[in-house]
Amino acid sequence: MKRIKQCSIAAVLGCVLAACGHAPATSADSPNPAQMVRARCTGCHQVDGQGGTVGPSLNAIGARLDAEQVRQKLLNPPSGMPSYEGLPADQLDAIATYVAGLE
Repeated sequence: MKRIKQCSIAAVLGCVLAACGHAPATSADSPNPAQMVRARCTGCHQVDGQGGTVGPSLNAIGARLDAEQVRQKLLNPPSGMPSYEGLPADQLDAIATYVAGLE
């Protein structure tokens, strides 16, 4: 039980650190959406069988949520998930569109 708690704390910390990332990139040097999702989301969420298990899998999330709904989740996240409010709009939109496309 203690091991599970330590893993959960480590996973949450990893997710928070991944969300903090580096200084926002400009549009010209922004990574592609798949890279942004790997860098920012897979610390907690699984995508294509890779990533964390603290948050729900993002596989097939596009069957339940459209890009605007994903965007709202990123801006007003559920408890335990960091907000992406400070992310530049173009990056936020790219991530939301990419995640909504995971069907």
